[in-house]
Amino acid sequence: MSNILDYLRWRGDLEISSSVPFNEVDALILARISYLPLDEVDLASEESIESVAAKLSEVPEEHFEKRPDDQELVKALAESERFKNLKVTDYEKEVTAQGEESQFAAVTVHLDEREMYLSFIGTDDTMVGWREDLNMSFMECVPGQEKALAYADRVLKKFPLKNFYLGGHSKGGNEALYCAMKFDEGTAERLIMAHSFDGPGFLPEVMESITFAAPKDKLSQYVPQGSIVGRLMIHPTDPIVVRSTGKGGIGQHNLYTWEVARTSFERGELTDGSNAAFETVSNFLRQSTPEERELLVSEVFEILEEKEVTTTRELADSLKKHLPSYIKIYRAKSEEERKGMLRVIGLFGKSYAEAFLEQVFGPAKEEPEAPGAAAAQSVESVTRENAAPGAAPTEAGEEHVDLFEETTAEDVRSLDSIDPKGNLEGETE
Repeated sequence: MSNILDYLRWRGDLEISSSVPFNEVDALILARISYLPLDEVDLASEESIESVAAKLSEVPEEHFEKRPDDQELVKALAESERFKNLKVTDYEKEVTAQGEESQFAAVTVHLDEREMYLSFIGTDDTMVGWREDLNMSFMECVPGQEKALAYADRVLKKFPLKNFYLGGHSKGGNEALYCAMKFDEGTAERLIMAHSFDGPGFLPEVMESITFAAPKDKLSQYVPQGSIVGRLMIHPTDPIVVRSTGKGGIGQHNLYTWEVARTSFERGELTDGSNAAFETVSNFLRQSTPEERELLVSEVFEILEEKEVTTTRELADSLKKHLPSYIKIYRAKSEEERKGMLRVIGLFGKSYAEAFLEQVFGPAKEEPEAPGAAAAQSVESVTRENAAPGAAPTEAGEEHVDLFEETTAEDVRSLDSIDPKGNLEGETE
């Protein structure tokens, strides 16, 4: 099936104009530009996409190793009448490990004299970036979101006569929506559209606290049919579902697997696995506290820091070579720290089981309300309002790798071995 690279071959000779307007596929392409290794080249204050591509062509291949399709994208953009003459300005990148745990990058592409697109990078392979993602499970605002808002403010003041798009893939999509939700009325009027491409959402309490200046029809969320990342937490709008050729929710997170038909994406339906991922995280957020989630993230990354792991690749290699030493570090923690970690892991496991059983047997019957359950119900109502309506099972004959594909009844029963205090069966206080 066709993807954004095929789109550039079909439509690349047609400049953006009133007769061939900017569209959702163009938006995804510009969202990807912020991922390119622009920090490896010497950028002038103003470049064209063609001149940037020429500089990137001299960057060593290892900088494209994680996503080799990006090299083909750079070449296609340089040859495309639709994109090559667009101006590029205001590239920024910052990775902060100590105290802040923030990974951020953004760049602005100017469509013409009246409009521009602010592109925010998603999570890279640094553990700093992944920790910031996990911090979103207990923090109402993470540093990357604040930096995105500050970046947008600077660029919008620099070009006060231009209207603008915001966009990003993965965490970059979350940052685009965060900016749009935080703008004042004057800035929101200049916003044309904010695009989130399979980006995670927000904690329920964040959604409840925001007064939207930008109309919700200026906010768009695109996810592949098996999405996991894009179904995490709560979003301000229902998702637009895109067909993907990727295997499973993680494979489909790769935007080069998204199917394109002329000037738009092929539409799809959310899979059972994607809905189960949404329910798992929703259940987990209801049953755990921010403090418990923060404890688990902090303890896990403390172990990784002790092993001097800085990238996801290093993590995979380190686990293969040094798993016994990781176990030793865990056992050296205090009994209270270990039990706290096990309790949160146990809660996530039970949330997983509840979502699995709901997919198989349907929603559980309502229980009489327990004292103090009102707050949990208010969060649940927000969760249900934001769930994608009418999600359908995968079409017959379609290859489908499900988040819960390998789960068995025995796996669900085994969760009974974790008690409410986080103790494994046979472990006592």
